[in-house]
Amino acid sequence: MIDRIRHINIEGLSFWIGFVTATIFWWLLRHLIPYVKKAILGIKASFVAARQSMQTSAEQRLRASTLELVQSLHLASPLFSLDEIVIPPRLMAPPISIIPGEEPPLDYVTENVIPYMPEFPELAGA
Repeated sequence: MIDRIRHINIEGLSFWIGFVTATIFWWLLRHLIPYVKKAILGIKASFVAARQSMQTSAEQRLRASTLELVQSLHLASPLFSLDEIVIPPRLMAPPISIIPGEEPPLDYVTENVIPYMPEFPELAGA
């Protein structure tokens, strides 16, 4: 096996051209790796953005089709749409603040019985 290695004839010019070419190749590769990593991250970010836009449009289509289905399911759908008969939510007014030194406002029985709960505005109709 060692005899085979001894009989290899390497031309000097070819060796130095290959050596310089390999050195330039590895030097370029070493300096281009950060740019390649940035390009890969940019491509991944664009894929994530595209996937989110597709999911958003799918969600919007789902919402629209669900709205159409709900509009068609109520009993009087041939006569009028659900938007025409829906009751808009009412907001509860916050309790009246008491200013020191002035006469307090009159207390109503409902304010004492039903507490102020903004998370349940339907209690305002009671």
